[in-house]
Amino acid sequence: SCLVGGNAPGINIISSKNIFITHCQISHETISGLSGVSCENVEDVTVEKCQIYGFFNGIVTLAVPTSTSVAIVNNVIAGGNHAIKLWSSSGCVIRNNIMKNNVQGITLFSSAVNTLIFGNIIKDCSGTDSSNRAIQDGGTSSKIYGNFAENNAGGFNYSAGIPLQTAAILADTGPYANISL
Repeated sequence: SCLVGGNAPGINIISSKNIFITHCQISHETISGLSGVSCENVEDVTVEKCQIYGFFNGIVTLAVPTSTSVAIVNNVIAGGNHAIKLWSSSGCVIRNNIMKNNVQGITLFSSAVNTLIFGNIIKDCSGTDSSNRAIQDGGTSSKIYGNFAENNAGGFNYSAGIPLQTAAILADTGPYANISL
């Protein structure tokens, strides 16, 4: 457990492979321009069962160069601006996280490719315009299933490009649906 203050970042992972971060509690005194966990040019990184509070970005992959196979699993991310933000990434998984009291939940930019977003809870986001969605998918070939967005300001739960998967269960969609509670 660590409390970060001033201009100190949380955990920065740069040009590394096979990193496993687990059971960390990282908090910042105020929302700043910093990240709780920042990944740049990484491969096979897992951030699991961590609690991240008060950072501008809870967990982020930076714009260049590309990071691959980042797994963000079973974390609690609260009290910041972006809970999870993926820039330049490929083959990442965002699964079973709880994101609450942030401005935005999950944001994928166009350079995020082949991201699976599954089984997350995004609630109480304070963003009040259409660019502050609970899940904003600007990525390429995203798979987004089984997420729950609840009580987000203005009802902005999913970007328009995310279809509600409520049709019959198919092999490629599975038995899950994006649901706005």
